[in-house]
Amino acid sequence: MRESESFESNLAALRRQDLALAQLLESVPLPPAAKPTPTRDGRISFSWGTPDAPQWLGGTSVPSARARGLLDNFQAGSGNVLFIGIGAGTEAAELLARTPHTTALFVIEPDPAAVVMVLRVVDLSAALAAQRLVLMVGEDGWSRLQQFLTANPGFLAPQRVLAWPWLTRDAQHDVASRLTTLAANISAARETPAQRNTASAPRTGQAIAIVSLSPDPQDSHLAAGIAWGVEQLARSAKIFCADAPARMHPAALTQFLSDPALAEAIFLNATAADLAQFTPAPLPVRTWLTPNFPVAADFAARVGDHASIIVSTSAQQDMLISAGVSPRQITLAPPAAHPTPTTRRKPLLVLAPNADDRPESSGLHLTTHLALWNAARQIIAQQAEQLWADDIPAAFAQAEKNSSVRISDPAVRQGLLDRVQNALAPAILRGAFVEILRAAEIDFDLVPTGQLPGSTTAYAAVLQLSLAGEPTCEFLDAIANGAQPTIRTRQGRLPPAIAPYLPTACLTPIASADELIACVRRLANAPTPAAARDHILKYHTWRERLRDVLKKTA
Repeated sequence: MRESESFESNLAALRRQDLALAQLLESVPLPPAAKPTPTRDGRISFSWGTPDAPQWLGGTSVPSARARGLLDNFQAGSGNVLFIGIGAGTEAAELLARTPHTTALFVIEPDPAAVVMVLRVVDLSAALAAQRLVLMVGEDGWSRLQQFLTANPGFLAPQRVLAWPWLTRDAQHDVASRLTTLAANISAARETPAQRNTASAPRTGQAIAIVSLSPDPQDSHLAAGIAWGVEQLARSAKIFCADAPARMHPAALTQFLSDPALAEAIFLNATAADLAQFTPAPLPVRTWLTPNFPVAADFAARVGDHASIIVSTSAQQDMLISAGVSPRQITLAPPAAHPTPTTRRKPLLVLAPNADDRPESSGLHLTTHLALWNAARQIIAQQAEQLWADDIPAAFAQAEKNSSVRISDPAVRQGLLDRVQNALAPAILRGAFVEILRAAEIDFDLVPTGQLPGSTTAYAAVLQLSLAGEPTCEFLDAIANGAQPTIRTRQGRLPPAIAPYLPTACLTPIASADELIACVRRLANAPTPAAARDHILKYHTWRERLRDVLKKTA
């Protein structure tokens, strides 16, 4: 990205969050002698001074290497981070790349010109737009930070500070003291509004709140689908997902739930009792369990005898009943589609678990465990394109024979088998198809299960790579947006899990990656197939699911 493009992209993002700061930075001139200069590690930065004694933005001519060196020894923790000085900008970009999407970086930078130079050579637009990067520019940066955190109660105060090489011990002590004072001031400022909210005005609206306290994108996707379904039924929906820095402090949830426009709520994976302290006034609550939510033994006691519980799978329904929840309290709402407008079309979408086939990623280090893992890898790889969940126990048993490793402890053996089934096998299945598709030069998007593909992209075909063949929301979304569903078959038989969703005539069965390639090439320039899309739009969108849920749990 050219310097001017980077600056415009960063400013455009900043204008949406802090118009006054964007306008200030637009008017700040560069230092007279500063000019864009190639760095020694292949980037572009700013330098000034003489050729014999140049000075560099952030004090380094190797900004990428310096960023990695600083951050390799920095523990960001689970909270937000503070930089005193923006450095070369690469440090901010590197930290944001290494931390979750719920982490915010606050930067106090007295010199506006330093910020302007960084924004000209480092693309930070995505972080600025999402408020993962928040700039406090000017000599009054500390007071600006306190004002920001007071006005935005969902942000956590920063807990860690990057120790720049030039910060003296006294300077580090001063920053730590200021940070302690800041945290105390923010905590005090947030107590009073939270207490006032507990006595909020009576609820007068009809909106339904959808609340998720998980940063998992799959939960946010479900919340968006539920909200869309509510609105399709001429009801208003408001979403709160703890998936961004602005919604990580409990005060943000209290503020959200105090809205008098809310008449009732759907809590994802939480009960009314779980969130009672954040709910200022009485609010009827339904609990909605996401597909992977484990039902704990005490769940029945937590939900009570009259709560409404929506489950995503029949297995969850059975577990709840076993835990003591009355069947009359439970409503089954399996995955559904959330159609979105699309503006372009690509040949293929592949949905696959983000599994890792490295043994160390599953916590395996013992020699015997590694031998068993590698033996299982060889066996599973031989049948990768026709791999199914019920093949894994036999493959694992054969791996024990081939490696001469026998695990005597049943719990340890089951743990290893679970890792093979949940990590190794899905990764091999995904890798087999991806390698063949790439070799055939098929243009496709590979999206991890639970993450969203490009919201403006339609696909000619969609394939979900799973060991059980069960549809997910993302799979149904793609069909609703016009993709032909391609389904892996086993010896010519479709997986039973697809039957409740689509008639056989709407599906394109495939038994291998080669058959998938032939199908995609046939569909690439063909008109959008309508049968599968029309069926999903008629019977399996969140509109239909919410109609059933609201009727059964009224």
